Amino acid sequence: MIVSIQEYRTASKTSHTPNIISLRTSKFLTPMPTRIPTPTIIKRIAKKSVIQPSTEWGVAKEIEEGTYTIKVGSDASMGSPQEVFAALNAYRATNSRSALTWDDGLGKYAQSRADYINSIQTTDKHAGFNHFLEQEDGFNTLGFYRLGENSYYGGPLSGTHVIEWVFAKSPGHDANQKDTDWTHVGIGVTNSTVNLNFGGSKI
Repeated sequence: MIVSIQEYRTASKTSHTPNIISLRTSKFLTPMPTRIPTPTIIKRIAKKSVIQPSTEWGVAKEIEEGTYTIKVGSDASMGSPQEVFAALNAYRATNSRSALTWDDGLGKYAQSRADYINSIQTTDKHAGFNHFLEQEDGFNTLGFYRLGENSYYGGPLSGTHVIEWVFAKSPGHDANQKDTDWTHVGIGVTNSTVNLNFGGSKI
C-alpha cells in the first residue's frame, strides 16, 4: 500500500521560528498569525498515478515540496479519532513531549477536513486549510493564534500505525506532531482519511 504525505503548519504571531514565510499586522499594528508549510498525508491505492512511489517499505520519498509517498501495510479498519489521539500522545511521551489536550472545535474542523479529503480522494495541498485561515477568519473561529495540519489519505491503518508508520517517517509531519508549541489537537477520521489539526497559544 502506497501512502503519500503532504505538510502544512502555521506559526503564531509570537513565533520566532526561522521558517515563517509571512507576517501580517492588523490596523492596530498587532502581529497576526502566519503560515508555514508542514505535513499532510495521502495514501493512493486504487487509482493510477504519475507519482513514482518509494518501493522500500517504511521510507518516505518526497515527490514535490511537502508531499511524500511511503509504502506501508494496511490494517483491518481505520483507527477512531480517540485511538489516533491516544497514539499521538503516547508517541509524544516516548519523545519527551507533553500530552496534547483534545479540543472540540479543532475536532469538528478536523472531521470536516477529513470528510472533504475523502470526497475528493486525495489531499488538497492544504488549500482548504489556507482558505479557512485567510478568508474565513480561521484563527479567531478556532480560537488559537497558531494552527497546523497533518493529513492522510489511503487505506485503513490503526492509530499507532498512522502516527508511527506514516507521519513519523516524514520530517515535516514528524516535526509537526512532536512540536512543543502545540497544546491542543482535534482529529477527524473516515474510512480512508485522517486529519489532525493542531492548536497553540489560545486566543
